[in-house]
Amino acid sequence: MRLILIFALISFQTLAQDDINVMTFNIRYATPSDGVNQWENRKEKVAQTISYYHSDIAGLQEATEPQVLYLAEKLDNYAWVGVGRDDGKAKGEFAPIFYNKDRIQLVKWKTSWLSKTPGIPSKDWDAALPRIATIAHLKRKSDGLTFIAINTHYDHKGEVARVESSKLILEIVNTFLAQGFKVVLMGDFNSRPLDEPILTYTRGGLANSFDISSTSHFGPINTFTGFNNIERPDSQIDHIFVNSEIKVKSHATISQAWEGLYASDHHAVIATLKF
Repeated sequence: MRLILIFALISFQTLAQDDINVMTFNIRYATPSDGVNQWENRKEKVAQTISYYHSDIAGLQEATEPQVLYLAEKLDNYAWVGVGRDDGKAKGEFAPIFYNKDRIQLVKWKTSWLSKTPGIPSKDWDAALPRIATIAHLKRKSDGLTFIAINTHYDHKGEVARVESSKLILEIVNTFLAQGFKVVLMGDFNSRPLDEPILTYTRGGLANSFDISSTSHFGPINTFTGFNNIERPDSQIDHIFVNSEIKVKSHATISQAWEGLYASDHHAVIATLKF
């Protein structure tokens, strides 16, 4: 009986270790006009948020190259992929995917622009700025399971662009699903749960991890704060979506503050997933 209990405990621990923690985090670009909230005062807090919550995958938004390079150096057990949206190299904001290289292996990756010409730096519809999706084909080292992680940041002004971006990404997702892959989509969608860009996904077969978590959501519902310690109403704009074969064990919004100051003007969102 004792041996059976020990075996059961080991099996449970193995299963728990195979859970994947996915985070989406708009880290706010570095601008001196943020005053006390400027990047130099919060960069270590961003790194701590990613590592302390044991993020296996972290999709970041509004990250410029110096910010990405700082985090890459600080988070030495992580690797990352991504490009600047303005030129496909280093110019403009990145939508990088950081992954824990002890647990996750990169197979291949690419960037797609959210436009009618997704293969080249571009913008379309009513978008104010070029927008991108970083697409990574990843493998879990413990068992060789492969899956797709997509990280994106939608336009803040273009209503048509946000809807069309969802249609474009859903086509990409469906291509992977048809090949048997599991897909995780994360990002700052500048859209609330009942806005058309989000409904495009939920009607298209993806689930918002907030809605299907087997345990109740933890933390504030709204995710954009503007660095204020009072939650802004109707600002749940950062989301993690999964296809139907992925179970969501927990979902949380991280509202940690240091002496009243936040790591970013957005709360990080994290979900624990079981494949």
